[in-house]
Amino acid sequence: MPTPSNAVPNEEKRTRAIWTLLLAFVMTPILLFPHAVDGLDAGTFDGATVAVPVGLALGVVAAVLLYDLDLDDVNQAIVLVAISAFIVVGTALVVTFVPRGAMPAFTLGVVAFGWALGLTGVARYVLWPRVRPASG
Repeated sequence: MPTPSNAVPNEEKRTRAIWTLLLAFVMTPILLFPHAVDGLDAGTFDGATVAVPVGLALGVVAAVLLYDLDLDDVNQAIVLVAISAFIVVGTALVVTFVPRGAMPAFTLGVVAFGWALGLTGVARYVLWPRVRPASG
């Protein structure tokens, strides 16, 4: 069972936030390159007006909920199986329900999600403690 949020040390939260932002930085060109080569059409921009705000909102919500999750006391094999199943099911759902023409807009939403997740974590655990130090 995951432990309460105060059990995760702040140093670990800062490290997670920085790594997540770095991952967003590295994955952005990898995700967008295929669409840059093929070009984007007007339909992509129409879809992006929905996909990007949804990705941003979900990224902020995920950051608030997931950075405090501590899985240290959970068997790592179970965590690996759960993450693998999530990836397989998520991929199957995307392939099944996202139309091929909407894939560039969906990708923009995924990039927005990654940046929102990383920036929210860095703002919350790296920048905010420097602006407002803990009173002791």
